[in-house]
Amino acid sequence: MRVNPIKGFAALEGLYPDGKRLIVLSDLHFGITAAAGVKRPTPEEEVEESLQTIDRMTKEMSVKGIVLLGDLKHGLYRPSLYEKKALKSFSRGLSERSDVWFVKGNHDYEVEEFLNSRVAQVGSTGLEIDKTLFLHGHSLPRRGRPLESYDRIVSGHIHPQAFLNGEWVPVWLILRNIKENKPEEVVVLPHFSRYASKIGYRPGSPVTTTPYMRKLRLEEYEYTMLDISLKLVSQGPAKRAVF
Repeated sequence: MRVNPIKGFAALEGLYPDGKRLIVLSDLHFGITAAAGVKRPTPEEEVEESLQTIDRMTKEMSVKGIVLLGDLKHGLYRPSLYEKKALKSFSRGLSERSDVWFVKGNHDYEVEEFLNSRVAQVGSTGLEIDKTLFLHGHSLPRRGRPLESYDRIVSGHIHPQAFLNGEWVPVWLILRNIKENKPEEVVVLPHFSRYASKIGYRPGSPVTTTPYMRKLRLEEYEYTMLDISLKLVSQGPAKRAVF
């Protein structure tokens, strides 16, 4: 499977040999504005915005499935009323469009009962497809599987951002191994939430918050940071980007 950021969207496409696509999203953080005391959007509005964005992105694609890499909701504890409404509505709407896999994130406490029954739920240790590991990022792969057993790691959790034109914006963070060791590539998605950067949500250093980053030989990697339009923001030794 080849993976590529989708230009203009905070989403990744995984390309199967038959031309069908796997769409990967992370960090929707439904309820982040409500937690900040902002009255809009309503749960219905936020879900509709997200589904419309997905529809625009996939309208000319043959989509085999959609993977959600965790943090569907924002609160760390039991879902709020806002979050319950958003989780039910979004998971129902998305599962009507495609097969859906949900990889649990650190903000997804007790979300299971509010997800549509057609959503396939995966543990926080991740989902492996063709030697690519898809996980949220707050936990390690399943016990006994070293990182070197994967060709590629795809995660969220880190919320990579850059200060551009006077504001913080979500960006892609891509690490590539220059020693030809595995994992050959690490792709960190920008948050899919429209609101996380606007309210100043930045969870901390990638190495501090992300266990698998601490296990990588970062001296073997170089990073590339791209904005949502896939224009180069910066690049260099990986340690400069993740500490």
